Amino acid sequence: MIFMAKIGLPKAWVLKVVARKRIQIADRFILLLQDDNPTNTCLEIGGPNFTATDILTTRFRSYIILNTNRKELTNPSLNCNFVPIQGDGCLLPFADASIDFIFCNAVIEHVPKAKRPMLAQEIQRVCSKGFFISTPYYWFPFEPHYHLPFIQYLPETIRQFVLRFSTIGFVKRHSSQYIRLLTSQELKSLFPQATGGGIRTALIPEIIYVSYLKKSGEEN
Repeated sequence: MIFMAKIGLPKAWVLKVVARKRIQIADRFILLLQDDNPTNTCLEIGGPNFTATDILTTRFRSYIILNTNRKELTNPSLNCNFVPIQGDGCLLPFADASIDFIFCNAVIEHVPKAKRPMLAQEIQRVCSKGFFISTPYYWFPFEPHYHLPFIQYLPETIRQFVLRFSTIGFVKRHSSQYIRLLTSQELKSLFPQATGGGIRTALIPEIIYVSYLKKSGEEN
């Protein structure tokens, strides 16, 4: 075989970096809360985000995690209390304005482009106070799923060819999971009323996000 069985930076190193980033993301979301009302409810779509979820669950009366994968919701290494629900973020099983806050990290890049407006609409329909949506940045050179620089700029056919022979980062051989990172403009266009931002350690943000907090007197 011309390909190694495993390609990319060491997983342990990447996990440490990811954990630090998730703490930063959780801190940005906490800043959005402002009043930090202990009676608030929160829905995390696509979680749990280890480290970040542990931090956030202590801030809410009820913390719900929705994931399409039941195994993710029953992981024995989880240290936090939450309400697990198996479901699709593009069709949330909640009434309008029934959840105070919605948190969604590193999920939207896995949603096919045609379905992303559905996810955005559902988030805005269900939340009553605000939301925080974050994702790895397309223009940051290092791709966190594959543990390699610049691979997000290659055609999908090339990535899938390499995956026939090798595991790349977190992405296993023969994987068909969809990964397409977003630009700031693409993320902002899905949530036009939200404020955009980035989390960086250099000139280019590694993580981009949009956040929204409902103003007093504003209609849903």
